[in-house]
Amino acid sequence: MVPSLKTLRDGSPLEIREATAEDAVPLQSYIEATSAESNFLSFGPGEFGISIEENQVFLEQCQKTDNLLYLVASSRDLIVGSLVFHGGKRPRMRHCGEFGISVSKSHWGLGVGGFLVDAMITWAK
Repeated sequence: MVPSLKTLRDGSPLEIREATAEDAVPLQSYIEATSAESNFLSFGPGEFGISIEENQVFLEQCQKTDNLLYLVASSRDLIVGSLVFHGGKRPRMRHCGEFGISVSKSHWGLGVGGFLVDAMITWAK
C-alpha cells in the first residue's frame, strides 16, 4: 500500500501508511497514551500486554500476511491514529475479518478515523 497524504478538517497534514517494525516504539507510546484518553478501547493504561519486541514481530508479520493490515496515521511526525485488521485464518474465512481503530483525543473530530477506514477499504479491494 502506497502512503497517502490527506488534509484534516483543521488544515493539518495527515499521512496514512502501513506500519513497519520501526514503528514499534512510537506505537507503544501512542497506545499507552491513547488508552488513558478513552474508555472506548478494550484495555486501559498499562493493560495492553504486548512488549515492544512482540509488537515488532507482529508488525513484521503484518507486512508478510495478505489479510493482516496495520495502518498508522501521523501528523507532523506524531502518530495520531491507528487501525488493525485481522483476516480469518481458515481458508474459507480468509476474506472475513475484524478491525480495531483508535485516534488520539487531540485529533478527535478531524477526520482521522474516516481516512483510516477509507484506506482499509481501498486496501481490501
